[in-house]
Amino acid sequence: MKELKNLNNKVFVDSGFIESQILWILPIIDGYCTKLGLKKIIFQKELSSKLKKNIYVKNFLNKYEIEYLEKKKFKFIYKIFILLITATIFPYYFFILNRKTILKEKNWFKSQVFHALWDTSLSLGRDGDLKPSLINLFKSSYLINYNLILVFKLKKKYSIHSSFLSHSVYQGRIFLAVLRKCSNVFCQSAFNFYKQPENFDESWSILKDEKNMNKILSEISDEQAEKYWNRRLSGKGKVYESNIINKFDNKNLEADINVIMLHVFRDSSFNFIDNKRIFCDYIDWIYNTIKILKSSEEKWYIRPHPFSFRWGEKSIKFC
Repeated sequence: MKELKNLNNKVFVDSGFIESQILWILPIIDGYCTKLGLKKIIFQKELSSKLKKNIYVKNFLNKYEIEYLEKKKFKFIYKIFILLITATIFPYYFFILNRKTILKEKNWFKSQVFHALWDTSLSLGRDGDLKPSLINLFKSSYLINYNLILVFKLKKKYSIHSSFLSHSVYQGRIFLAVLRKCSNVFCQSAFNFYKQPENFDESWSILKDEKNMNKILSEISDEQAEKYWNRRLSGKGKVYESNIINKFDNKNLEADINVIMLHVFRDSSFNFIDNKRIFCDYIDWIYNTIKILKSSEEKWYIRPHPFSFRWGEKSIKFC
C-alpha cells in the first residue's frame, strides 16, 4: 500500500462503471474507506437519479462527503476548450503514432498515453481497418485530452488517497497513468479489483503469489474442478462465451487440424502492457501470422471469436 502523508485524503471513483456494477462496488469501497478512516468520495460524474433512489446507494451517499469532478454547467465550455487543445496537438500524434513507436517507447507515461490513443482509435474503426483512420485518430485524441485535463484537475484540486477505476484500457488508461503516481489505484475487471503498481502493469488474470495460489487450490477439490469443466465444455456453465461456442456445428472438423482462434479486434489488447511483446496489437498479430502461413502446406482453419457478434464485428474481414 502506497504510504500517503495526509490522513484526510480522498477516494476517487471514475464514471466508467455501469449501474449494475455500482451496486456491487460500493460495498467494497465502503469497507475500504471504513477500514482506513476515509470520509470523502470524489465521483467523476453524478450518479443517476435511478441509482440515488436505491436504499443502499442512498445510505452510502449519506455516510460520506460526496463531490463530483465534472460540473454540468461548465461542460460545454470545457468541451470547446479540449477541442481547441486537440486541434493544436493533433499533428504531433498524427506524425509520430504508429505500431513501431508504440512498441519502442521507453518512457512509461508516454507509452501509456500512446497505447490509450491507439487503443481508442482502433475501437472506433470499421471491420477490416488495419490502422486508425484520420478522423478516428482525431476523435481518440480528443477523448485522451479530455481525460488528461480532467485528471490533472483532479490531482491539483484534491489529495487523492486511492482510486477505483472501471477500466485500464482505451481513454480510461489516462486515469491510471496519472493517478498511479500519486495514489493507490485499483482497477476492475471480471468482478474483482486488483491493485496496480506505479511503474508496470499487473493483470487480473495473472496470479504471481504462490501462497495465494496454494490457498485457492486447497479450497477447490479435484471433484469440484472436474464438475466445473464438464459443465463448461457441455455449454451449461456460467461463462457465456463457452455456452455460445458449444452451439456451433463442429461435427465436420477433422480431429487433427490447425486452428487460429481470433480475438475480438475492437476489444482492447492493452489491459496488460507487456513491453517485451512481439506484436503491437491483435491486428498486427493476425496480419503477420497469415503472412507466415502463406508458405505453409498444411490446412489451417480460422475460428472467429464467439463474442465478435456482440461487438458488431465480422472478424474475418481483418484476415
